[in-house]
Order: sequence, then structure tokens, then C-alpha cells
Amino acid sequence: MKDNYKYVSLIYDDFISNLIDYKFWAKYIYQLIKKFSSSKNYVLEIASGNCNLSRYLHKKFTTYVVSDLSLSMLKNCKINTKLKICSDMLQLPFKRKFDIIICSFDSINYILSKRKLSLFFKEIYKTLNDDGLFIFDAALIKNSYHHQKFALKQKKSKKHHNKKREYFYT
Repeated sequence: MKDNYKYVSLIYDDFISNLIDYKFWAKYIYQLIKKFSSSKNYVLEIASGNCNLSRYLHKKFTTYVVSDLSLSMLKNCKINTKLKICSDMLQLPFKRKFDIIICSFDSINYILSKRKLSLFFKEIYKTLNDDGLFIFDAALIKNSYHHQKFALKQKKSKKHHNKKREYFYT
């Protein structure tokens, strides 16, 4: 399996993680779990990266498993757990079912086709207990524009020299 995040994992915290308030999001997700789930024993976090979210959540549950496609990201995990699984979210390797599955920070946006999205939800269905809770988010264009943090840049398009195109950097 190719590790596309091999080098990114080394600088991820310095450039990306500092922009995200993981403690805030962990508290928010935990409030959702308390409200909508009666069982909080077995939790799976999919696409956990270097485990910045799980750093705040893992102690609240009996079993907290982190998984990511990148072995390098998991090696930089900030929590002391042996429950790190390198796996593709489209092919979850678990025989046991989980009470809660979390897929946060727009990780679902990496799924680029309807067929793969359908496969993903089938994997969740197969891995989640019948009364389980699945928490995920997705970045939508409207939200991206609303939450943009940097100034709007305008550049001339090479294809249409007279038209200006707007580029949004978030």
C-alpha cells in the first residue's frame, strides 16, 4: 500500500493541526454521543490521521480504535494505544462491530465517486452495531466560502485572458 502522507505526516501538526481546535470538536462530538448513543463501549475513528481528535476522546470509552490509510500518520499518533489499524475506509477489516464510528474533518470528501461512496456506507453498515451511531461531516462549497480564512485572490485565467477567475484559499 502506498503511503501518500509519508512526508506530510512529519509537518502536519505544524501547518494544519494548529488551525483546528481539536479540543472544541472533541467536546462537541462527545456531546452528540452522549445525546444519541446509549452504549459507549467500542468506538472506531476512521481516517484519524495522527490522532489529534482521539487525543481528547479516547479516554472516555472502554475501547477506542483509530484507523487511517496512512501508516506514517498513525505512527505520529499522539495517544498511547495499541489499537491503531492501517486500513482503507472502503475496506474495513474488522470482524467485531462498533457502538460508535466517527469519520471527521471532511475525510468523507476523499471519496470521489457515487460507487465508492455507496461502498463506504456499506462498510459502515457492516461494521456498526444495529443501534450504533455514525458521526461524520462533509465540507460543502457553501460552507467553504462562508468559513474562508484568507483574503480572496483574483488572477487572470490563462485560458480566457480577458476574464478574471476568483481563487479561494482556506
